[in-house]
Amino acid sequence: MDADVSTQRPSAAMIWTPEQTRICLDPRRRIAQLETELAVTRRAVELVRQAVPSMTARGDRSNGREGLPITVG
Repeated sequence: MDADVSTQRPSAAMIWTPEQTRICLDPRRRIAQLETELAVTRRAVELVRQAVPSMTARGDRSNGREGLPITVG
């Protein structure tokens, strides 16, 4: 009678197999990796915004508009 690992809660009386430990820890590691990647991406966007505060794109030449503001991020 195998119980689903995702529904088990750790307790002092429970002895985890290496496979159960891996299944539990792998998502936590991946979440930590994704959080780090998100922090790096946010910092990169911040640096780009500081380096290039605003940019304008040329409007369509046929309608005579000046330029359209572009926001980064």
